[in-house]
Amino acid sequence: MSLGKYGCKTTFDKEDYKNLKLRASRLQLQ
Repeated sequence: MSLGKYGCKTTFDKEDYKNLKLRASRLQLQ
């Protein structure tokens, strides 16, 4: 298993999760 590839994947997942949370909070505010 490639740790580098796994590390990149987890960072991208974290960014996607953050973006989803931001989008959800904005929808709730409207």
